[in-house]
Amino acid sequence: MRHTAHTAHTGKNLLVIGGIGFGDPGRQLLGRFLAQARARDCRIHMTDQEMFVHTCPEEAKPHFTSLDVLDFTDPAACVAWALARVADGTRFDLVVTARDDAQPAAAAVADALGLPYNSLRSIEVTRNKDLCRAVLAEAGLLQPQWRLCEGAEDAGEFTAATTGPWVVKPRDGTGSRAVRLMKDAGGLAEAMRELTASDRPFVIEEFVDGAEYSAEGLFLHGQPKVVALTAKETTSAPAFVELGHVVPAPLGPRQAAEARKAVERAVAAVGLTFGPFHAEFWLTSDGIVLGELHCRPGGDYITLLVERVHPGLEYFGAFFDALFDPDFSPDLTARGAAAVSFLTAAPGKVTEVTGWAAASSGVDVVHAHLLLGPGDTVPELRSSLDRCGAVVVAADTPAAARSAAHGRARSVGIVTTGPTR
Repeated sequence: MRHTAHTAHTGKNLLVIGGIGFGDPGRQLLGRFLAQARARDCRIHMTDQEMFVHTCPEEAKPHFTSLDVLDFTDPAACVAWALARVADGTRFDLVVTARDDAQPAAAAVADALGLPYNSLRSIEVTRNKDLCRAVLAEAGLLQPQWRLCEGAEDAGEFTAATTGPWVVKPRDGTGSRAVRLMKDAGGLAEAMRELTASDRPFVIEEFVDGAEYSAEGLFLHGQPKVVALTAKETTSAPAFVELGHVVPAPLGPRQAAEARKAVERAVAAVGLTFGPFHAEFWLTSDGIVLGELHCRPGGDYITLLVERVHPGLEYFGAFFDALFDPDFSPDLTARGAAAVSFLTAAPGKVTEVTGWAAASSGVDVVHAHLLLGPGDTVPELRSSLDRCGAVVVAADTPAAARSAAHGRARSVGIVTTGPTR
């Protein structure tokens, strides 16, 4: 039996660890999660750190059965809190989170409550790039050479034994923060200046030369299923900040099948068994090279693109339905395309923004968000947090969607002047 939407209400109690999030992509993701959970009569027990609870959108609060301050960086405290709630009569049927840094707490709570979740070991592997590289290489999946380094001496030994260029990155960083390309060994000191004390040890690895993509997937009935492939656009070296995404990725049938197979093998190799997953990979002359794996949905509006391209598919709803309905089988046929393009500007103080009203309106615009206005400051583009806004569009083909998103984003003029400090 095939279903394109949920067929029965679950009526379950969902405990969300670190679920409010930040920024427009996170809030947009939260809104869709809430809508899809509430459509299944789920009761949502939302928790997050104090700063996020205090900034929770007012329109979201009526959808929560409870809203509590809970520090997801302290798994033991989260377990104690959950057990106390259960002792007081609250029932939890499922633990979920969409944050990388909340995964250990979510796993610990689920384990304490006897609920399904990814193992702590699988989460450790996905959150540490060196461990992930080692596991994937052992599974026979293509990987660049890498090394976990305590300092410049370790990194220098690696560059002396390998062929550049190389990439220096935090062991567990996200959003392109502190990622730097080294074209030659002399660039090590500059690359390391981007790292903070908390980034030690760090990873250095061979640069992978190839087009970059990601796979968006779900565990359905216990099996990993790639739902869609996403083409990525990034800035050039040294930072590689993501500037756009297109779904579906314009790959041929053979390449797409190889990518799906490699990603599903990789997810199994690291030991994931539950929930959404997001995997990055490159298409190179040697084949599919796996990058980072995450046991969460993709950010940057990617799940919005996926849902737009698969009419009737609810990304989170499909996961709920497959978990609680053994007969559920979603329709994963792609129809059309969608893309997001992020706005950038020269560093400095914003004096004028032009063209936004026209760029953010039109029948092809799915979503648009502008982060700044006159008087705000644009920092140097060093991570995803430094982008200025986004425009999401839909079209008939990936090429048309990409072109439309580019055109609308580039039609916005963000004029800046003076230094950033």
